[in-house]
Amino acid sequence: MEFKPQIEQLQDIVKGNKGPPEVPDVKEPDAVKLKYEHDYKIFNKGEALAQLILVSSMNDTNIDLTATCKSNSGE
Repeated sequence: MEFKPQIEQLQDIVKGNKGPPEVPDVKEPDAVKLKYEHDYKIFNKGEALAQLILVSSMNDTNIDLTATCKSNSGE
């Protein structure tokens, strides 16, 4: 099924296992810069979708906890 790789990519973004691509040096060839731009767009789409899924699945209690949380450690 073709959705499985997309779901795994979203899980990696949500868990923090996958971040944005590394910004290339200004001296890099144009092909490297184009690949970075392409990969960055893909990452941004995945991050936006992950945020949408997370926010739309939150109930009022989750929203209150998120709004008042002072760290990401769960304490």
